[in-house]
Amino acid sequence: GVRALTPGLPAEAQAGANLEFVVTQRLVNKPGRGVLYVAPVTGPTQTRAAKAAGLAETDYPVVRRIEGDNEAGLAHKLTQQWALASISLQELTMAVLGTKFVGYAAFDTVNEANRAAQILGHLGAAGVAAK
Repeated sequence: GVRALTPGLPAEAQAGANLEFVVTQRLVNKPGRGVLYVAPVTGPTQTRAAKAAGLAETDYPVVRRIEGDNEAGLAHKLTQQWALASISLQELTMAVLGTKFVGYAAFDTVNEANRAAQILGHLGAAGVAAK
């Protein structure tokens, strides 16, 4: 469960981390266990705190933050363009606050994430950007 994962969060908070992304995922094949993804972890103090709490850096999945001006149908337009480009999307989470949206997209490879970012750039006229 989530309680098994939370030791990493207090350690990062004490290290001054301003976490923008926190995702927990239960491991169905390991009852009582799960995975915790947090970002960003920057600088030596936060990195040491994360390691001391048992967190480890991973490059899979490749996660990109996306943000911009919200518009009706944006998620559909974005995912449709990614599908047309044969980009494999693992996960997409988007939320709207007022007139803006923020989201996180997970991809299998850096190449797919980079291609997705190029498509985001083409949609940039609508105020969409990848970080």
